[in-house]
Amino acid sequence: GYFAVTQITTESIEQTLKDELSRISPTECILPEELYNNTAVLKILKSQNGLNIYPFAAWDTYAANAQDHLKKHFGVIDLNGFGVLDKPLALKSA
Repeated sequence: GYFAVTQITTESIEQTLKDELSRISPTECILPEELYNNTAVLKILKSQNGLNIYPFAAWDTYAANAQDHLKKHFGVIDLNGFGVLDKPLALKSA
């Protein structure tokens, strides 16, 4: 599969979300419960054909150890080649 993360600062999460969904056309979206329970965000996500949406209750637990989980998953010593080290929010979401 294809692995991608991004980190964007925005005033309008709804428009930015629409733009990013259009740009990358994901097939899966895993959300922390806070965003999964956000009706505006969920409505936008559900409007995307073929997008599977899942809540992830243990988000905070895994986000705290994101670097270790990703290194183990990809079998690498560090994450330098992934371009996420200067994007702490993107790293946590990965």
